Amino acid sequence: MMRHLLAAFGLGAIVFGVALVLRTGATAAAADANAGAKLVANSSCVACHGANLKGGDGPALYGIEHRRSAAQIAAAIENPKPPMPRQNFTTAQVQDIVAYLSSLDGGLDRSAPTVRLDPASPSD
Repeated sequence: MMRHLLAAFGLGAIVFGVALVLRTGATAAAADANAGAKLVANSSCVACHGANLKGGDGPALYGIEHRRSAAQIAAAIENPKPPMPRQNFTTAQVQDIVAYLSSLDGGLDRSAPTVRLDPASPSD
């Protein structure tokens, strides 16, 4: 199959296509931010990163897509540095979490809806 693609489009077109997908984050479109939100909620991330993920004992995750690339966020989840615990998420789960964290404040260009807790301070 690769030989057919190379013959039809040439190596340059394929490299350009792969670079375009990586640069635009098109592969992240397949990730499920809602599933990522559930994983974050069920993995005690808020214990260190704060109830709003705006920081606590651990660093703020809110707005992390402005400080780190999606690949850097994924690497930090897959290979955490102490005291962050290893969660043993699958690759798909990591991508879901990255999609969720990257959407908390409207995304990279701040054009998406923001995530907020209602009420801001849950009683339980």
